[in-house]
Amino acid sequence: MTDYRVVITPTGKSLFDYHVPGTPVQGRSGQPLLDACRQLKQMGAPLRAKAALYHSDVPGSWTVRCTIEKGAKLDVDDGRFVPHRPEKRNA
Repeated sequence: MTDYRVVITPTGKSLFDYHVPGTPVQGRSGQPLLDACRQLKQMGAPLRAKAALYHSDVPGSWTVRCTIEKGAKLDVDDGRFVPHRPEKRNA
């Protein structure tokens, strides 16, 4: 099973550019790991595969990881993980 690296670069106040090397997954978000998981799920990635968050300036170690399935079901609200609600999005 493939594991995915979500590489982030800070772009401003609580926002990050992110991409997953070797895939078309990319974007800008305040919750890049979770948004990348949703994109990977839509592309048909294995739900039990892991996605890990890497900072572009420290590429050798991840800071947080989860399965695609779990990450796709979550959002961050006031610093806490909450169930994903598509209608409530932070820009």
